[in-house]
Amino acid sequence: MTSSAPESLGWAAATGRFRFLKETSGRIDAIKAKRAAARGTPLRLLNANMASLLENLREGGDGYCGIAANFFPGLIVWLCRHYETHPDLARRLHRFLTLAQEAARPKYPASAKRHIEMEGLGITTACRSCAPAFTENDLRVLGALREESKEWEGRCCSFSNSSADRSA
Repeated sequence: MTSSAPESLGWAAATGRFRFLKETSGRIDAIKAKRAAARGTPLRLLNANMASLLENLREGGDGYCGIAANFFPGLIVWLCRHYETHPDLARRLHRFLTLAQEAARPKYPASAKRHIEMEGLGITTACRSCAPAFTENDLRVLGALREESKEWEGRCCSFSNSSADRSA
């Protein structure tokens, strides 16, 4: 759906045929209007802009579907599930994810494939949209993102394994 004005979105959502919209504006006012237009329908709006994700979640947003999900899926799941119960950690994690997404953006999608390859999965960086050559600096940045994300996973897992979270 290329036209996503709230009126058009409301019409499409009311048909019941649509379940998912990747919201790319990053504008909270636009997201609110679209969410209101889809209220009471099966359509869910997933934010593709990490910088606005936490505010969007606090306003009743449905989740995230952007490039950072290729790099940090577990951290994004944790943020979406725990932003209310661990607001300070969620705020700090969101700040990291916002910066990390921008650091990962150059040479995307090959950078995501390289990150996944660094995780030990059998994937190459071949892409139909680009054929980047990774510089030594590019690889350092991706390595630093990987290391930092592992540290964040450790912090978030320690909260997820608390007794309060097990009962949820």
